Amino acid sequence: MIDAPLMPPHDAPFKAKDVRDLYRKGTWAYALGKPAWTHPKYKQVVEIAKRGRKGQPSFNPWWLRNWGDVEATLAGCWMDEPAGRNVANFYSLLRHFEGELAGQPFMLSDWQSFDITIPVFGWKRPNATRRFRQAYVEIPKKQGKTTWAAGTQAYMLVGDGEEGAENYTAATDREQSGVMYRAFYEMARSSPSLSKILEFVPSRYRIVYHPTASFYRSMSSKSSSAHGLKPYFIGLDETHVFPNPELYDALLYGGRARRQPLVMSFTTAGVYDPTSLGWRLHEQAERVRNGEAYTDWSFFAYVCGLTKDEEPEWHTPAMCVKTNPSVGITFQVEDDQEVIKRIESDPAEESNSKRLLRNIWTAQMHAWMPMGEWDACAGEYTEDDLADLVCYGGLDLSQSQDITAFVLWFPPQAGCEKHQMLCRFWVPEEQVAKFDVEYSGMYSVWIKQGHLRTTPGRNIDQEYIRAEINALREKHAIRTIGYDKAFAGKLATDLETTDGFDVGPFQQGAGAMNEPVTGIMRLVLDRALEHPNNPVLNWHISNCQAAKDGGGRTYLVKNSKGGRGKAQVHFKIDGVHAMCMGYGTSLLDPVGVFDAAELIR
Repeated sequence: MIDAPLMPPHDAPFKAKDVRDLYRKGTWAYALGKPAWTHPKYKQVVEIAKRGRKGQPSFNPWWLRNWGDVEATLAGCWMDEPAGRNVANFYSLLRHFEGELAGQPFMLSDWQSFDITIPVFGWKRPNATRRFRQAYVEIPKKQGKTTWAAGTQAYMLVGDGEEGAENYTAATDREQSGVMYRAFYEMARSSPSLSKILEFVPSRYRIVYHPTASFYRSMSSKSSSAHGLKPYFIGLDETHVFPNPELYDALLYGGRARRQPLVMSFTTAGVYDPTSLGWRLHEQAERVRNGEAYTDWSFFAYVCGLTKDEEPEWHTPAMCVKTNPSVGITFQVEDDQEVIKRIESDPAEESNSKRLLRNIWTAQMHAWMPMGEWDACAGEYTEDDLADLVCYGGLDLSQSQDITAFVLWFPPQAGCEKHQMLCRFWVPEEQVAKFDVEYSGMYSVWIKQGHLRTTPGRNIDQEYIRAEINALREKHAIRTIGYDKAFAGKLATDLETTDGFDVGPFQQGAGAMNEPVTGIMRLVLDRALEHPNNPVLNWHISNCQAAKDGGGRTYLVKNSKGGRGKAQVHFKIDGVHAMCMGYGTSLLDPVGVFDAAELIR
């Protein structure tokens, strides 16, 4: 995150009485990213804004908020403030439909208007179309997101002038999608002006605007009908829980035939998963905000949250104010603190509260490994550093088409002061495309980086893996290999009878896993372990949940997300099982590592 800067050093486009003091002081300006006035060419673009370009009007330099705005201006973009204000004013045509505000005009708050709506719809490209093609808004719960998103849909259907517009809301399931439809339906139906010009078809979650032959429809993220659509505007709700990016990508690229399509995501922070659509969009937004991808000026990012240094104080009133731009409007600080007090007696709720109240991405509930502790144990060693050292293997072979993991565990010995490990991960080459769809293309990224390897064909090639394990023995003194006998029977037999490895089955239940699971945790907390920082293994670590059997013994289970049956996507933990088997096998060696080293020599 970025420390909160002051507001732009120019006359603001609002009167002090029209905004809250907190907003005027720049409390949430950090959410827009690296301040424009720290850019080396800021003064140059200020002059461009003041004088305008040929065929373009001048504009208030206050709208130069971040590095992306500077780069966009240098590329010929400009801020059409009247156009942005026209959109912001449109929302007042809608009416609140519930609570004490029912029947009253819907008015945007200061941050919704000046930080997001006016910039998103006001910034123009040199050809006078909208600058932004994607907009990402990540905020805690209770910021008025649902009604705001409904108002945006209403404007894009009625006010933007696109002929034959196809506008959609996509949510993770039909129920949530229905919530978004109901908000649009009720707010427009209660509007004296909009109710006269729109046709409502609740049975099909559809609203039609006949003058331009345009329509709006809500859909689930599991919908299979996105291909072939030509969307003009897409409103995505809670992208952090979308099961995969397939729908998002289909809608995003389907809009390329439009002159100025827009995909707008409204979400709260989610559970960390590097293969998810939510994390992919969050990371893209962070790169834009922190200046790493500032040249991507077609992507609008607004992210509220805390710095790592602030996270320990997440529960305080000050952090409530910093992360919630609608504080004082949709809820009060006192309301927030009442919720905090309720969860103090239930630590299991802390993870959810961090996400929902402070927009902090967290590991899954009941996570086995604190990811901060695991990250602190990342080492900077190479395979060559572990050459000739004694190690123990753990093999978790997939049934046919999934990841196979092999981990070599190196206990402390001469030349190796801490417990260390090496990892190998394989996946069938012809399955990569399928997994890329499920996991946001990360399999291909990891393959390119060398962290994940492929075996020929459609199913896992055991002979290929056997050859690689034999190659590892040329470099490292593999004492014993423990394996999961569920699918590795033939490979284990070949390694033992043909290749001369000492192998043995390693049970997967709590009885056998308790000691390595609890032991590895102790090693991590004591900083007595170094791992190779392999992103595949890190992902598997983050996916593990700890469970206990009736005897209180600990074992690991995988987290899961997204629907049921075929729609369900299981997080992978194969690398962790292989790691535990490698460590567990080392504990079972009656000779001991130092004596084993002498025997091998």
